Amino acid sequence: MGDSTTSQVSPTGDIILVVGPPEEKQLRLRVSSTILRSASKVFDAMFSPPWIESTRTLSPESPKDIELPEDDAEAMKAICYAIHHRPEMIPFVDTSGKQILQAVRTIDKYDLSTAMQLVTDRWLRHQLPAKSVEDLLYMAAAASVLKNHEAFSKLTWLAMITHKGSYRPLLNDDRFKELFPAGFFCKHCPLPYNLAKLVYRNCRVKRLKYHVGRFLCAFCAHKWPLTPT
Repeated sequence: MGDSTTSQVSPTGDIILVVGPPEEKQLRLRVSSTILRSASKVFDAMFSPPWIESTRTLSPESPKDIELPEDDAEAMKAICYAIHHRPEMIPFVDTSGKQILQAVRTIDKYDLSTAMQLVTDRWLRHQLPAKSVEDLLYMAAAASVLKNHEAFSKLTWLAMITHKGSYRPLLNDDRFKELFPAGFFCKHCPLPYNLAKLVYRNCRVKRLKYHVGRFLCAFCAHKWPLTPT
């Protein structure tokens, strides 16, 4: 009988991932090393010599603890359920943009973008009309990490057309300064000009049938023409 404090992602798993910093409540995930290794080159290296003396030491009868203190527990939990083909356990409804970004950063860290593509595609398009501007920008950052140009274009465009009022709060928000490259926000037109230029470039890269044209900045009321650069 499995340990009640351990999430049985794979009841016959030979590894228990202990996720999160020791000073906080950690999450224990029983998983299959074979599935993780087939999905990720990073996990393949982790579960091979010299990190683990021999794959013969891994056994379902006595699963080995693997400490992952720097990773986000909920993100790793969703990822493990996904690559173990447990879609009913993956959170899709009411997942915030910040949670999606955290999961995507973990996916990128462990080189799981291919294995997780169907899940991330659904995360980036699910319930978009109901998302706040902040959520959309977090999701755009996630799309950027995944190099998903089409999703990035759609998400940044939605952020532009749904935001009401001044963009100055976004300009002064350190969270978004950390997520996007320098120059993404500019002093004259804090969000739209640089954001729209990136949308335009990505649309051209993917040959999407979008026409950005001209728009009115809600902050400085200046019309900027969008031209290829």
